Amino acid sequence: MTQHVTEPTRLDNLLDLVLTTEYMVENLKVIDIFSTSDHQIIECDVIAKTLLKDMVKVRYCYDCADYEKIKTTLQEISWPELFANKKVEDMWQIFIGKLQVIITSYVPSKKFLGKKRCAWVDFRTRKQLKNRYRKWKRYKSTKKTCDFVEYKKPEMQQLQV
Repeated sequence: MTQHVTEPTRLDNLLDLVLTTEYMVENLKVIDIFSTSDHQIIECDVIAKTLLKDMVKVRYCYDCADYEKIKTTLQEISWPELFANKKVEDMWQIFIGKLQVIITSYVPSKKFLGKKRCAWVDFRTRKQLKNRYRKWKRYKSTKKTCDFVEYKKPEMQQLQV
């Protein structure tokens, strides 16, 4: 573990720490005092690699499916033999597996390449970030205190959770 802050951050005390297990912090500086605090600001560059997911989406065109072949394939399967002496969870997994094979065989599909996104940012987080940015833009255009309070509200709610 490496401690990167070497200068005092509050009066003559070193209270604010930046700890890492790897060398992923560069150009660390302790600068002016933060406006609403008596601590100084720590500014640094974080060197990190993020995984970008290729968002390849497969969409099945069920309108163009060959339902006759699907029906005959499902009828040819000996379900009682397949499910004999199995637990419900195992039967469900077998059923889903067979169904997936049939879908990929008889239902045409299209692949869509979506946007590349960071693997650690899920849909809910992106939605919250977008909502927060929208509130910030509203505040910047109106300069109203109520809009600033609304912009700050989600941050306060997250701290309470």
